[in-house]
Amino acid sequence: MIKRIFVFSVICFSTQAYAINKHSNCKHHIMINGLGEQSRTNPDGYLAIRSGPSSKYKLLEKLVNGDYVKGCSVKGNWVKIIYDCMESGDDGEDTSKKCKWGWAYKKYLSPVDNWNMK
Repeated sequence: MIKRIFVFSVICFSTQAYAINKHSNCKHHIMINGLGEQSRTNPDGYLAIRSGPSSKYKLLEKLVNGDYVKGCSVKGNWVKIIYDCMESGDDGEDTSKKCKWGWAYKKYLSPVDNWNMK
């Protein structure tokens, strides 16, 4: 019985640590840029944020020129980003790691901190 409780505690602690630090490598500041108005390649004038690194994945959100996000990693022509991160809550709870995440086409991303998105 004691061994089961210990193993359960270790698994829960490990999972919680991952949840807290899952965006720790997302430190590159990026501005959405170059969308222009409407065009043939971008008829809506928005940057689609997808659930995976392809236009075949589900549309999560639409962002516009001038929005800032943080870059995490690159896969081909797509960059994994986080955005809409919550600041500390009114109740004192630290919610700084609660962010939305998705994938953005890198053609429309301009790194602010000279991150080489290769």
